Amino acid sequence: MTFATLETLIDRSGRGEQGFWDTVHDTMSEALIVVTPDRRIVYGNESARKILNITLEEARGRPCLESMECPQCGCACKLFENGGVHDLEVVLYTPERRVFRKNARLLKDADGQVLGGVETFVDVTEEQSERVELERRAELLHTERKRSDALLKEVSEGVFALDPELRIKDYSPAMHTLTGFTPEEANGQPFFELLGLPAPDVTELEALADRSQDAVVTRKSGRPQSVQLRFLPLRFGSEDVMGLMRPAAPQAPEVERLEREYGFAGMLSRASVMRDLFRLLESVADTEANIMIQGESGTGKELVARAIHSLSGRRTHPFYAVNCATFTGSLLLSELFGHERGAFTGAYKTQRGKLELAERGTLLLDEVSEIPLQHQALLLRVLESRRFERVGGTESIPLHARVVAAANQDLMQAVEQGRLRSDLFFRLNVIPVRIPPLRERPEDIEILLRYFLWKANTRGKPAHPIPPAVLDALTAYPWPGNVRELKNVAEYLCFICEDGIRLKDLPAHILHRGAAPSSAPLPACTPSAPTPAAELDERARILAALETHHYKKAKAATTLGMDRTTLWRKMRRLGIDDR
Repeated sequence: MTFATLETLIDRSGRGEQGFWDTVHDTMSEALIVVTPDRRIVYGNESARKILNITLEEARGRPCLESMECPQCGCACKLFENGGVHDLEVVLYTPERRVFRKNARLLKDADGQVLGGVETFVDVTEEQSERVELERRAELLHTERKRSDALLKEVSEGVFALDPELRIKDYSPAMHTLTGFTPEEANGQPFFELLGLPAPDVTELEALADRSQDAVVTRKSGRPQSVQLRFLPLRFGSEDVMGLMRPAAPQAPEVERLEREYGFAGMLSRASVMRDLFRLLESVADTEANIMIQGESGTGKELVARAIHSLSGRRTHPFYAVNCATFTGSLLLSELFGHERGAFTGAYKTQRGKLELAERGTLLLDEVSEIPLQHQALLLRVLESRRFERVGGTESIPLHARVVAAANQDLMQAVEQGRLRSDLFFRLNVIPVRIPPLRERPEDIEILLRYFLWKANTRGKPAHPIPPAVLDALTAYPWPGNVRELKNVAEYLCFICEDGIRLKDLPAHILHRGAAPSSAPLPACTPSAPTPAAELDERARILAALETHHYKKAKAATTLGMDRTTLWRKMRRLGIDDR
């Protein structure tokens, strides 16, 4: 097939008012040329003239290598050898050295004889530049990641990064050693809940920045691990949080002795009522029956729930705690059951709830009586059917977690008042567990105070002996905040007493109640039925704490040995204005 023959065929195919090649010439945006088997140009459209900077008059009959200065013509372009070219990137030797994506197919007659080839070119210079830049950045990120990973492996401290929702975003190998959770298990999980730590709010987290604090995390095995936590003022992103974790300093021999003699699953007691409680926990830990923990604020309801978890066969699976009083009805449903994307305003992505996250582990529902009545029936149905759906979803999800409930008030009274469904109460209260308040076990005050003083000693302060007069005053005090309040008092004494603990060093509200200690046993009272005198004393203590901290409730609650929700509820009950 000669050049003239192919040219004649092309010319004939374009005859008529608007032939095929005329259409190609005028309308096709891609550069198109037709070449003979020996790679001489026969035809080029208007786009070829503009894009490839050639004219048909100049190029016709000349090899495409000469006309377009295409270096691939003699090597990479295998149009006639392979029968086509697909997405071949070529650089034309023009002043701009632009990059084109080339595609080509053979042109055959009716008998299958090769007449030539049709080639198209698309300018991809900008696209390739962007791709090269992306590849360069990806390589830089990969290199930096390798460097940071190598550095993290050399750092003995655990390093972690949290996203704005305080979920684990990054996690070093040392964190695996400290917690027992692998990076794969930890990534995406709520940091504080995964490790059994109380979750701070944003202001509390900012206050902790660049400060070390002692903490006890719960390892994957369920065993406690004493650590030091430090949140850094550095940010990976606009809202991400970075932190460090290291093993706590070796404990004093006295701390180890107290834990060895009186310790049980993170709790400490020598009182017979508490030893009975410990035996009960051991016996019910591996049952599947629902457990209801009742105890006043500060007695350690979550510690008891964690003890049940760590003593059970579920100890290697997650433990989560939800304070039902801190969520409104709709938010509580999302927290427990999760939600699908678009289920409500602000639901930008699908999120699993605590019932799903606690897969084969334990979920504590604290302050269960605060669940709105309209949602109690839904929770009851889930507990009975062992299945649930996410908010806005239709998929039925099996419930494999064990549910433990807790409350700091008389639940039978809540049932009688219509605030708690009786059927839900009886479903949750299969095995009732009551935690005695600290005033019912005064023999624990001394060992707990010694323990907390010695724990504070790891921060560089000496553990002072406790004079009898101080111990008498502490024993006479009713401890409405229970063990949590005693711990706060111990830390207070440790930091203000330079030369030993004296009676006058005790907080004023304790001195007032303990000035004339009585040998008679303290009257048994419950949060739901306090005496008028006790209410007046409690009101005075709360007002004093609020005034001291300028009505900042988080700080006042810490001073009083209770959480903010409990403080808010007591303020409402005692008629204290929320300024």
